[in-house]
Amino acid sequence: MKAKQKNYVQLAVLAIGLSCVAQANTITFNADGSTTVNGNSGSTADTVFGITTFTTTGFTEVAAGMQVDVFFSDGSHQLVDWTSNSVCDATTAAPSTSTGCGLATGTITGGTWTLTETGDPGLIAGATTSNPQTNALDPWTLTNTSTSVAITEVELIGGPFIVFDRDRATANGTDSTVGSVGTPNSGAGITWEAPSGSFTINVTYDNEVGLVTPQACQNFSPDTTFSGNTPCGDEWNNLTFSFTGTTLFEDSSLVFYQDTDEVGLPEPTTIALVGIGVLALVGGRKRLLRRAK
Repeated sequence: MKAKQKNYVQLAVLAIGLSCVAQANTITFNADGSTTVNGNSGSTADTVFGITTFTTTGFTEVAAGMQVDVFFSDGSHQLVDWTSNSVCDATTAAPSTSTGCGLATGTITGGTWTLTETGDPGLIAGATTSNPQTNALDPWTLTNTSTSVAITEVELIGGPFIVFDRDRATANGTDSTVGSVGTPNSGAGITWEAPSGSFTINVTYDNEVGLVTPQACQNFSPDTTFSGNTPCGDEWNNLTFSFTGTTLFEDSSLVFYQDTDEVGLPEPTTIALVGIGVLALVGGRKRLLRRAK
């Protein structure tokens, strides 16, 4: 989403060193739903006025109404609101606002689960054309301290104002590795990525997001000739990742990356006023026609 830059040479060197010893998760991206919208597979598109900002943080996602639904191996699930995280940086006077921290958490048998995000999830190191999935800087961290109940699935629900911005190469094609924009004003996205671990993970994007007034998709690369209109396939309201296979997510932590944007939706009052205005115009037109007769 963003296309921001930070030249952290030491961080890059450290990441390369760690990659030599770290295990890699097996990540599969499921189909984006069961129906088709504007050539893209996925559920019926939501419409928004536009992208209001591509600079979000774990803290701004609180006011935007994001929720997290976590499913467990015992068949239960917990739907919780995203909240401010006042303990993510104890050395800061106002940690939840100054460092952009947010979290969701709950209690399960034998422990707790926590999902945190600190800073701008769309921030990348290096040039905007570098691979966002391998150069993302501000991660999300999922933790489960229970040794008896595993997390089987996590659904991130953007709510009315948060969308998940993936790095899409074309509206219905594979994901990019060069920081594509897609929806106007959304900046370069970051597709869900968890670089280290030994889990088998399935990822699904749902509820595709388009604009009330469709606009041309921007800066798709390397497919620079793409000229379709929104929805561009990069913005989604819901994101789900699930754990499968023999490795259970219990007594474990997972670091992953995913960009978010904030959108503007039609307010109910605005919609009502527009409706009244349309009715008034229709009524006036009918009166003029009667007089003409």
